[in-house]
Amino acid sequence: MSDIIETAPPVETPIIKTDGREQRSVNNRAVLVAAGMRLIERDNNWRATSTQIIEEAGISKRTFFNHFTNVEYFRQVLMNEHGDQLLALAGRITTLNDVVKALMR
Repeated sequence: MSDIIETAPPVETPIIKTDGREQRSVNNRAVLVAAGMRLIERDNNWRATSTQIIEEAGISKRTFFNHFTNVEYFRQVLMNEHGDQLLALAGRITTLNDVVKALMR
């Protein structure tokens, strides 16, 4: 028996390539979510319309609706991704449930 222990070569992590369209899609969604958050933070606009969000983001209406089926779904995404931040912004609103109610009125 040999005193030398053979080891397997390290396994390389596969490189996942994304095309430009996929990256643009990810970026556009992030821009839309950031625009919605800005409207709430800056303007205290908890009920922004799709038109207001689109204008704030500088992205087309088609792009908005490719990512979000409607404004209510967009608001749900904001809650899921930024619930704690929204709660902090609300100030007078004391529970996450109250934030949901404010967004859905």
